[in-house]
Amino acid sequence: MKTAFSKQGNAAKAKQRREVLNQDDESCRLINHHKDYNGMLFGQLIFFEPGRSQVLITLDDDAEYYEIDAITPNSIDKENNESDKIKKRREFVDSMLYFGVLDNHIVLIQSASLRARELEAHLAWLLGSCSQVMDKNSALILQDKPSEETITKIERSPVKTVHLGTPVESRLETNTPEPKAELSAPKEGLAKKVKWIPCGMGANVIQAALGTDWFERLDLDSSLDEANLQVTLEITYLRKTTSNGQKMLDNIATSLRHIEDADVKIELHGGGTIKGTDLKLTGTVSVKSNNGLVDESDLFHQMHLWLVTKVRANEIEIEDTESET
Repeated sequence: MKTAFSKQGNAAKAKQRREVLNQDDESCRLINHHKDYNGMLFGQLIFFEPGRSQVLITLDDDAEYYEIDAITPNSIDKENNESDKIKKRREFVDSMLYFGVLDNHIVLIQSASLRARELEAHLAWLLGSCSQVMDKNSALILQDKPSEETITKIERSPVKTVHLGTPVESRLETNTPEPKAELSAPKEGLAKKVKWIPCGMGANVIQAALGTDWFERLDLDSSLDEANLQVTLEITYLRKTTSNGQKMLDNIATSLRHIEDADVKIELHGGGTIKGTDLKLTGTVSVKSNNGLVDESDLFHQMHLWLVTKVRANEIEIEDTESET
């Protein structure tokens, strides 16, 4: 990553690091700010859509109702002259994620829209396609690090069953028919046809089991808007030895790394249970903010301190702990 960000690299400037996700609206994500702190490389992953408006409410104590309007980047960019607008343009940031890299470990603070899955995909693009630091045929995987207690449990008692439970998500699809030109026809409102379409991992599991037409055959259109469908997938292992316990744990941590913690439960031979939260090291940090903006210096310090604490507790191994602790 340091090679990609270097002045001689292909991703030295922020413009070169912009990964366009949708050609229609030019929405993109990029590692914007990055810096070295106490031997760690920290970065700020952001996502934005050019030209997107921001909803604004005007609080008027004398008004019967508050006025709601939308503000655009162009409306607040009037102070810049025309020449500056070509090089400098303001946009609203939709989401932001912070991460820190030490050796082969990464610690991150996720947001609602930017999570480990998005960071993993962006790093693969940045190091593979953008900067050519990594071979395009190589894979970049952010594998969750289980706690030492979880590792010990798996090594002592082999995995018996893995439960994956997830609701069937849905998206609203509205089709508005095209108006037909008719002479002397009265103007009428266009009727909208509303339909709930299943999506997400839960829908994919049902489709694999029941076929592509399962939604039509079961007639569940009216049920999806209430999110009352739940899919549970049970994977049972017949292995009776514990020699491959660590390998099994690594496979589980890799395969289930992007599934919500609450959707995973692992049963062990002998009655033990491992929850999804046990498959990754997590914690909370308190950071300072100023006018809604995170104090990055304080945040990086807290992230570094949290990681060093895990190193001292022997939860994480690095090449040179003396220089970091």
